[in-house]
Amino acid sequence: HVCGYDRNKTIWLPLYENTHIIEQPVDLYDLAPRYAEAATNFVHRSVEEEKPFFLYVPFSHVHQLCAPQQASCQWASSMFSHDSPSATFVDAVEEMDWISGQVLDALDEAGVADETLVLFTSDNGPWV
Repeated sequence: HVCGYDRNKTIWLPLYENTHIIEQPVDLYDLAPRYAEAATNFVHRSVEEEKPFFLYVPFSHVHQLCAPQQASCQWASSMFSHDSPSATFVDAVEEMDWISGQVLDALDEAGVADETLVLFTSDNGPWV
């Protein structure tokens, strides 16, 4: 387990879309808004096409063994952290909450909130 970045302040994690790497290293400065946009677009597109859907949003936030003790393990976009990509644990949780809210709002806007099952689970420890 490694907390932090390499000497160039880079995290070499890839960002996938389906089975293709679309960005490596991933740009953490605007990743959360891109997550939210992709998820909400998927909801709207599925409803417009009258297709049942399954949306899985695996959060990268607070997914560290050392959370929340070490701030170097946390990240958030520039929308939630003044020192992006570095962030406090609170910044990371607030951003994760914002993404969840965007998805729930999209379900409301699309008129399917009352017929959609939403599960929120975490393997990120007792902090979430």
